[in-house]
Amino acid sequence: MLLVLSSCRKPVGIQQLTSGFTVITHVDKTTLFSSYSTYYVSDTVINLSGSASDTIITGSAALPFVEAVKQNMNGRGFRFVPHTPPPDLGIAVCVLRDIRSSVAFYPGWWDNISGYWDPLYWLGNSSFPYSYGWSTTYTYQNASVIVNLIDLKNARANNKLSVIWHVTGFNAFNSDSATNLQSSLNAINQAFAQSPYLKK
Repeated sequence: MLLVLSSCRKPVGIQQLTSGFTVITHVDKTTLFSSYSTYYVSDTVINLSGSASDTIITGSAALPFVEAVKQNMNGRGFRFVPHTPPPDLGIAVCVLRDIRSSVAFYPGWWDNISGYWDPLYWLGNSSFPYSYGWSTTYTYQNASVIVNLIDLKNARANNKLSVIWHVTGFNAFNSDSATNLQSSLNAINQAFAQSPYLKK
């Protein structure tokens, strides 16, 4: 019965998928998060789409991202500490923006439709080819918010830095900066919401 009911579920529409960030989280399933107590997150955000002279975001532009991470980590029972001596966990927040262009081709409205006359027939030019398609170019700005939770507590013993929790939130941006910022913060909050195991 459950299989029948689940198969009748309506698929998510494209508008729902693009109304906010799509958030994907990955976790190291061997990690016992309750064994960690402290964390550090920098007050700068890594700008993966920046130029050689613009690889970080600082100040008021970075603060909302950092505060969103802090609030969620504190709410899960972890304690923010300075980066020296090393805390149990390190957190890296990154943003990536790029502009993408695509070309779409549309065939003529009468193509492959049985029973319709060639539109140029009425102009006495029925010998003109039947394919009257057109193409258009569109551009959109895409953005991603990335958060990596790094195990510093066991780094020396393991001789490596391990990412034990990873977040990618991505979607197309619009021209409203305030909306884009809020969508990014919503993505960070959603990542924690869908990760109930991440707690002290």
